[in-house]
Amino acid sequence: MLVSEIKGLKYPDDYVIKAFFKEKLNQKYGSVLEFGCANGNNLSLFYQFGWNVLGVDLSKDAIDNANNNFEKLKKEKKSLNNFNFIKKDMLQWLENVENEQFDAIIFPNIIEYLTEKEIEIVFKIIAQKNF
Repeated sequence: MLVSEIKGLKYPDDYVIKAFFKEKLNQKYGSVLEFGCANGNNLSLFYQFGWNVLGVDLSKDAIDNANNNFEKLKKEKKSLNNFNFIKKDMLQWLENVENEQFDAIIFPNIIEYLTEKEIEIVFKIIAQKNF
């Protein structure tokens, strides 16, 4: 897929790229969840290395862009791994989700928008659900 065809942000964030390769996630397969996924720019790195990805974001436009980008990417790469993007508030999604397992959970672009109490709630729910 040409960069010019990507809707929204074009590349994963630098610190996501660095962490991905530093932790050798390019040598593993798994399932990753991103809160505040926007158009999936960070998840595209995981996806292209065979990971299943799930993104949650409040913006309908961002979710539409993510689905568009990943449909093209899946078709072009003939990927067998899965993607799913959900338009929902992350706390509401966390409180209601059942039977999900993730090898990695990231929220690099929204942590600064959460209150201390919301961060505490997020980590408490993640621990309780044993993702």
